[in-house]
Order: sequence, then C-alpha cells, then structure tokens
Amino acid sequence: MGPHPSLVPLLPHRARMIGGAMLVAGVFMAVLVLHFGQRPAMLEWNVFAIHSAFFKSESFHWIRKNMSGEISMMLSLVGLCFIVFSREAEETRLSSLLRVRALSFAVLASTGLLLFSAFTVFGVGFVYVLVANAFATLLFAAILFRLFMWRANRQAEVSKAP
Repeated sequence: MGPHPSLVPLLPHRARMIGGAMLVAGVFMAVLVLHFGQRPAMLEWNVFAIHSAFFKSESFHWIRKNMSGEISMMLSLVGLCFIVFSREAEETRLSSLLRVRALSFAVLASTGLLLFSAFTVFGVGFVYVLVANAFATLLFAAILFRLFMWRANRQAEVSKAP
C-alpha cells in the first residue's frame, strides 16, 4: 500500500529540509538588511514596478532598486511554504487531518490578529502588519502542526505502554 493521499496537495518529504535552509537564509539576509543595513551592490537591479512610491509615486515603469529585502522575503515565504506543505516521511490519515487542523487554526488566528490590528494599528504601521501576517500564518501553521503531531505521537506511546 502506497502513501496515504493527503487532504491537501503536498510536496515531497525532502522539501521540508530545503524549506528550512531557505528560511534560515532568508532570516539571515533579513537581519543583515534590516539590522545592519547591508545591501550588496550586486543586488541593485533594474526592475519593472507596477507601482512605486519612493520620492514620487509612479506606476508601470522601470526603477533601479536594491532587491535584498525582496529576496529575503521571498526566501523566507517560500521556505515556510515548503515546510508547511511537505509530506511527512510516513504520511497517514492522522497527519493529513492534523495538517488541515493546524492550517485552519493558523488562518483563524491570523484573521483575528488582522481584525484586532484593523482597529488598533493605523497608517503605514498597518501595512507592516499585513506583511507580517503573511509570515505569521505560515509560521503558526508549521508550529501548530509539529505540536499536534508531537501530542498525537505522545498519546500513541502512552496507549501502547503496558
């Protein structure tokens, strides 16, 4: 009998390790960019902007931009996606159900935080909350899934004990 069909489409199990490496690289790069102000010159690119508002607002034009922050964000988000959506070494019906449960709780928690923020955080600060929410949802899902799996494995061990 092959692996259990999951309730959500999943990446291969090895994608979790790749996602972890991408997440570590993205967070490391974010610390370099945001905390230390390091923006490598080789990441200064001409990019097409649908909208940019630096010194003046412009739409649908080419700009020169250092992409360090954007690459850091991409690495972190894709890494978290790989972690959340990679199959277990032995995918079971229980692991599939626990994954869906973790994703549901994560979406509910993130929505709650957004609703709270909508009434307490204003202006550009709310834009920061929206960006953080993209990471928080995936991070909540990853942590909750690991917690649910740990608890299920612990309960299985306790029930097997004589």
